[in-house]
Amino acid sequence: ASQNIGFLVSNKKLSLEVIFSSLAGFHLTETPINKDQILKRLEDGRYVLKVKLPDTSQIRWWLLGFGSQVEIIRPKHLRNEFREISKNLVNIYKKK
Repeated sequence: ASQNIGFLVSNKKLSLEVIFSSLAGFHLTETPINKDQILKRLEDGRYVLKVKLPDTSQIRWWLLGFGSQVEIIRPKHLRNEFREISKNLVNIYKKK
């Protein structure tokens, strides 16, 4: 409700867990999304981010901006939401 940007989707915070490609995830080492984030580099160079955030439209827009360089692991409802977005994108781009 007091956000200056983005619309609150739910009053419940998101316990977000995502995997970023090495290039996309590196920026979080220098510019954390918040002070409580947990960022771990995997053996293959990708990054796992775990963080609690307000459930806003802004976080969705931010994640969508990474395209195929990010995979949402948790929460499951957000992963399912992005799965539907992906399906819709495939349908748009397979049209001639």
